Amino acid sequence: MNWWINEVKQTLLPKSQEKHDLEKAMKEWYWDKTVFDVVPDDFDRYGNSLEAYYVSCELCHHYPLRYLYRIENRKTQESLWIGSECYKKFDDEFLKTGYSTEEHLKNVQKMIRERHKKLEKQNVHYCLEQLLRSKDLKFVTSLKDYYDEYGAFTPSQLKMLVSILSSLKIKHNPSFFKMKIRRQREKYQLLDLEETIVKDTLWDYLSAPQKNWYLSNRR
Repeated sequence: MNWWINEVKQTLLPKSQEKHDLEKAMKEWYWDKTVFDVVPDDFDRYGNSLEAYYVSCELCHHYPLRYLYRIENRKTQESLWIGSECYKKFDDEFLKTGYSTEEHLKNVQKMIRERHKKLEKQNVHYCLEQLLRSKDLKFVTSLKDYYDEYGAFTPSQLKMLVSILSSLKIKHNPSFFKMKIRRQREKYQLLDLEETIVKDTLWDYLSAPQKNWYLSNRR
């Protein structure tokens, strides 16, 4: 904790009205309910280099951070972008109860889900566009239509898609390419594939529950 106090003193006191007593200076600051994701919407479209955008906390200089919280000084109007641990020391609700506000937690979780979903869709669309540019693959249009409707691919579709992406060396994030096996026919499709194809080619594209289901039901 001493290292944190030393870092904060050097950063906070010069920007506060109180220049000597850290405890008093901290009371000048408050979290203004702003949360910011430092990763831009289109970062690199691959989903593989998010770390390149990570930053440090402006208060204690902890690294790496993706989500930043803004605190402001009531007297000097200075502001700082800080990390999720530091912000708690300036959130009135957290200081009173030891917990972040339920509304704040819901908003942050919603923001993360929405951002991930957006990045996922961008990545899949980008890869499908690359396929259309590389070859005259008419079925790619039908794959895109299916994905836009269901947000995932059938086992047969994904097998074919992964094979072509690999052959053309198109970078992509496997976790963004979801497999759909809710219907019985889709489950049969997965079970009918050779085990080596499932485990060597498609395994990284399956969710943990799907992997467990496959291992429990394979023939």
